[in-house]
Amino acid sequence: MAYTLCSYAQITDIWYEQFNAPDPANNSTSDAGATAWTSTGPSAPTPTSYFKTGFGAMLCVQTDTECVFTSESIDISAHTDVRVTMDIGVYASATLVMPDSNYIRAYYVLDDGSEVLLNNGDKHGHFTGNYFTNKFETQVASVKDLNGDSLRIIIRAFTTNSGNINNFFFDNIRVHTSTSDQRFSRVNGDWSNGTTWSLTSGGAACSCIPDVFSEVTLSARVTLDVDASYTKLDISGQLAYDANVTLTGYYDDTLNITGRLDNINPYLDGRVAIVGNGVINSSGVSAQTGDLIITGNSSVLLTGDSTFEVIDELYLNASGSSLNIDLSDSLIVYDLFYVLDTGISLTNNLSSIVEIKGGFTMSAAPTDTGNNYFTNNGTFNLRDVFDAGGINITFNNYGFADFDSSFSGTMGGRQQFYNRNNGYAKWSGTGGVGMHFYAIGDSNTYEFDGADQTVFRPQGDRTYGNLILSGSGTKRSGQNIVIEGDLTIANNITLDINTSSVNLTSGGDINYLGGGSDILMGVTDTITFNGTRKQTITNVPSDAYRVVVINNTSDSGIYITTSRCTVLANLVLTDGIVHIDNVSQVYLNGSTSGGNDTSFIQGPVRRSGNSNFTFPTGSGVWAPIRCQNWNFSIIPSGFYVEVEYVDSALDNFNIAAGDTMPFVSGREYWNVDLSTTMGFNDVSLVLFWKDSARSGITNYDDLTIAHYGGPGTGWDEVGISAITQGEQGSAQVNGVSTFSPFTFGTQNATNPLPVELISFTGHRLNNGNIKLHWITAMEQNASHYDVLRSQDGISFNSIFTVPSKGDANYWQEYTAIDIESYSGTSYYRLKQFDNDGSSTFSNIISIHPISKNENHFNLLTNPVIGGVMLAEIRGIDQAVITIHDIMGITYHHQGFTALNSEEQHYIFSLNVQDKFPKGIYIVSLAYDGNIVSKKMVIQ
Repeated sequence: MAYTLCSYAQITDIWYEQFNAPDPANNSTSDAGATAWTSTGPSAPTPTSYFKTGFGAMLCVQTDTECVFTSESIDISAHTDVRVTMDIGVYASATLVMPDSNYIRAYYVLDDGSEVLLNNGDKHGHFTGNYFTNKFETQVASVKDLNGDSLRIIIRAFTTNSGNINNFFFDNIRVHTSTSDQRFSRVNGDWSNGTTWSLTSGGAACSCIPDVFSEVTLSARVTLDVDASYTKLDISGQLAYDANVTLTGYYDDTLNITGRLDNINPYLDGRVAIVGNGVINSSGVSAQTGDLIITGNSSVLLTGDSTFEVIDELYLNASGSSLNIDLSDSLIVYDLFYVLDTGISLTNNLSSIVEIKGGFTMSAAPTDTGNNYFTNNGTFNLRDVFDAGGINITFNNYGFADFDSSFSGTMGGRQQFYNRNNGYAKWSGTGGVGMHFYAIGDSNTYEFDGADQTVFRPQGDRTYGNLILSGSGTKRSGQNIVIEGDLTIANNITLDINTSSVNLTSGGDINYLGGGSDILMGVTDTITFNGTRKQTITNVPSDAYRVVVINNTSDSGIYITTSRCTVLANLVLTDGIVHIDNVSQVYLNGSTSGGNDTSFIQGPVRRSGNSNFTFPTGSGVWAPIRCQNWNFSIIPSGFYVEVEYVDSALDNFNIAAGDTMPFVSGREYWNVDLSTTMGFNDVSLVLFWKDSARSGITNYDDLTIAHYGGPGTGWDEVGISAITQGEQGSAQVNGVSTFSPFTFGTQNATNPLPVELISFTGHRLNNGNIKLHWITAMEQNASHYDVLRSQDGISFNSIFTVPSKGDANYWQEYTAIDIESYSGTSYYRLKQFDNDGSSTFSNIISIHPISKNENHFNLLTNPVIGGVMLAEIRGIDQAVITIHDIMGITYHHQGFTALNSEEQHYIFSLNVQDKFPKGIYIVSLAYDGNIVSKKMVIQ
């Protein structure tokens, strides 16, 4: 029970009731004192339903009706500022369960007025758990500063006949006055020893043990073996306890612990219960206690810069109690964390680390529908079992929550875990049936890092922010998984969505972190990429996907950076471009559907098998190609076809002498390669154009298909077996036996097959003007060029127009001079127009202010494929150019002088078709005692 105050000079007792008589008959209110009471209660008491004095208190046992106890009238007319204290509580002789309807309430009546509830005078609701077994569970009700003539005390109690032995009681009712509230520890000693205390700091002993109204300051080491009550308690020294104690604060409700709590009894668990508001400041040295109990509608702040350790259990066991953790270090609970009521809150702030090693358990009355609220802004680590016990809980996670635990108990209530924006929740355990998990905001992260876990689907919007699968074994899901952010699968982890036709929809990236990570899918299982930003897939296993849907609405699309990615069933192209780099391969071993100008595969695509198949390739535009009519029934081991579409001319090609195709497209071509050299002589290829103007196709009678056999063979006509005319059409050729680049061609230049730009350069002349220079590989149906200028590289304006030189299947050279260039850096680009009005842009170049030492030597054709080498030289008046092979044999030596000393600009051209064998050469430029060399390849 609460500590009972002894008489001393500063306190005057007016009236005191202790109920010390032996047990009388049931429904008796007699006691050993001179006080008198009136009472009402059960009309027919039984052995299990009664009230009586017993155990040194007044008991109210399973009455099934309200018991009302009214004291005699107490004369307080000769006193001022009268105070009242009393103990009220519950006694349990077995594991106790009480409904919320049970209560005991303490009132006072001043001068025959109305009943007024004492401070902390209401104890009601359920209590459960072995902590209360065979024990008085007490709280002190009190009031002060009463002035009048008469005073009565009224107790109202009700308890149901529930079958358990549970009793409400009241005791130690004291009406008194006091002249001082200050108590200071003066020496190391016991709390209940009057010589420990002084009324002033450093003063003499006062024999004034603190009571409920005291403002207590501990600067020494005080040992407590009884419950302590106070108005204010400031522990700057040390509170040592060798019994289970309760620290009860009232009125101002201030507890400030900056010193230590120490259990000094090695045979006792060591339990400190806090009733009232307070601050525990763990600073300088680590504070420690056995059990820590927060009860009685208490609000406790745990703060400081040192670790606070609870060696045994931490309890939040009364409705309205709260714990606010604001440590710059850690709270460590070595045993269980108990929540034994509803209406309880726990807050962990940004810098705090909470480590619960023994598990988490909640319990309350079965009829309790209240809720508990936990908020984590820092780090919350839970080990062992999470047992919600059917109690409602809302857990809001804004920080890092690591649950290395399993979920158990009756998850029948509203157990809700909200992983908020920027929250990171890590689950190492299993279970979770009945627990509702939410993912709020696209920046939250869930990580499953246990062994062989079930990946649940969040409630509500059912959308993850980011999902990480780590730990070990296989993760299984029987539900759709929607991911707004990224999916990361760690090394040796398998995500099994093969059990119930699951769609995995990812709005972000999929990252495989090493070998052995995989997604196991059924034939109809689907992965959908429906992001609104760039999405990346890294380290994809070789046979990862069954059905893949591409529906990315961003301008960036999907990027695959892996050695191999295989779609086993169906690829659906709805929106978004799939980008494949040069070291990656995408295998399409199933079917494809969809495909359009905003959804295709840009990069190399492979396929094993001999079925007819359309490769959904493109670059800038959708440009598929179809391979069909393979002449073998047994697929050779390791056989595949690889196709890539390129939206430019073939490596600065030129039509060479002896080529059977005088005109081929400078806009596009398809690379078609096979993995085996076995003979094929009856394969059909179908080339598609999805925009006839862009592909330069206007005359179908003259259209043909060209094949590039290599530098020694050049471009050959393979013909057309069938053609589909129109804005979107196709051309088919049969009997293909050799494979490499294919494109559209024409014999008579009646199809435009647009301009191919080899280079676009510029330099500043000595007079400050800028000379622009560009070279085209071929021109068909070209109209003119607009020269555009900009000061910032973003906003361009047309400054003049240069007419096309006309149709040609050889390189053409153009120059233009800007006499109104900017004094600083100027930016330029070309806009080329065809006769039909279509247009294309060149790259952007920048020309900086002139430097006297500026010179430039650049190979415009490298490698040299079409037989003509081009080089640009500027900023040099005179020079000598030499070409020799890697053995040092000279093939060409020539001096030159710039045509215009002011421009100092020269285009060097040399036909190497018949004079230079294929290979690697060194081109050297000697001028003013300097030599600049560049490597050149001739194919």
